[in-house]
Amino acid sequence: MIQSKQRRIKMAFRRFAVCLALLAPMTDAPAMCLDGRHPGARDEFMSSAAVIVGRVSKQSELQEDAADPNGVSAILYRVEVRRRLKGTVDHFIQLRSDNTSTRFPMELGEDYLLFLSRDGHTYFVDSCGNSAPAKQAASVIAEIGIKK
Repeated sequence: MIQSKQRRIKMAFRRFAVCLALLAPMTDAPAMCLDGRHPGARDEFMSSAAVIVGRVSKQSELQEDAADPNGVSAILYRVEVRRRLKGTVDHFIQLRSDNTSTRFPMELGEDYLLFLSRDGHTYFVDSCGNSAPAKQAASVIAEIGIKK
């Protein structure tokens, strides 16, 4: 009787472990740089189409690929430009973040220092670069020589 109970507990634990393993890839993760490079802030500043401090005012999930396991291929953010550090951009921009392990997730209402590259009318950031929440970007702004 005890062995039977132990066997049921082991089977239940195995099922739980399998379910957990299957669900783990569906969780959100912060941006990560998979190729190990990290450009210096000055280099990225020079190579960026624009550099801004912006506030996320809207986000929309894009479902462009029916084969995507999560059903979301990218997030399209609407960003209000609060400060232009380089380049010419509209007061509001669209920023795309593909739903991959190298995505750059942002929170509604938060301000970010963004080193922007452009693809048509949409911007994107390099997850290996220096884009970051504005609260954490003082040293990067100092490194590129921008006065507050």
